[in-house]
Amino acid sequence: MKDLFELALGIRSPWFIDMIKMDINSCRMDITIKFKTDAKFEYVSDDKEIIEKFSHFDTILMTWKYLNFFQYECHLHCNVPLLKLKNGVIHQIRVPFSR
Repeated sequence: MKDLFELALGIRSPWFIDMIKMDINSCRMDITIKFKTDAKFEYVSDDKEIIEKFSHFDTILMTWKYLNFFQYECHLHCNVPLLKLKNGVIHQIRVPFSR
């Protein structure tokens, strides 16, 4: 079932679905998305000149209300990686499933 939802949400490595919780009574589905611990994430500067990969420095828990799956209200949960750049600036990455 996780593979089906990964395909439907366009989730690819280093991301994966860790857990799907369905509450039949409230018609709610909660999907927890995680990333591989050894993953490196790209940082591209605003002027598109600097492209580097960083390990995550920290994470911030975020939740998105997604499109309903049939009658189930769907919520995505993810600890989004924060990167610490060489100049000390903390940068929150954009996750592909947040759009």
